[in-house]
Amino acid sequence: DSNEAGLSYDFEDISVEAASTLIPLGGDDSEIINIGFPFYFYNNSYSNFFLSSKTVISFTKNGYNYNSESIPSAGAYNKLGSSILGWWGDLNPSFTGGQVHTLVKGVAPNRRMIVQFYNTQTWGGGGNITLQFKLFETSNEIEVHYKNIYGGSGEDYTVGILKDSTIGQQVWF
Repeated sequence: DSNEAGLSYDFEDISVEAASTLIPLGGDDSEIINIGFPFYFYNNSYSNFFLSSKTVISFTKNGYNYNSESIPSAGAYNKLGSSILGWWGDLNPSFTGGQVHTLVKGVAPNRRMIVQFYNTQTWGGGGNITLQFKLFETSNEIEVHYKNIYGGSGEDYTVGILKDSTIGQQVWF
């Protein structure tokens, strides 16, 4: 996390880059996104992932379910599969100017897939979330950079990574 030596906050606003792709996600949507390079998550290679409106990247399941819970757990794994959870909860990127962008930056073998949620509204429009995932080629590192977080709508939110029903790392619930 950001308290570890050698890490820094590096939010790259890709919404202003002409090469970024705008992903039209509504409240209960997901899209298959091509990563652009092989990415290893828990020793499995993936070339694409499901990107859900709930700020979840799932490598194995179309996980747009909004009822978040602690991880690892059988319930979370059944809903999301192997995944990275940015701020899993009841969110809707299509409310009030929200946007989702993707962009592969860099040159092989040092590319990074960036997924950015901008002004993603909580259910009912109570607040917004702006965050960004970065998946790095070769090192297979994952970074999540938070620009704005809102959690005051009475909903639960989960942050972390999930391999299966028993292996994962919860950062927040």
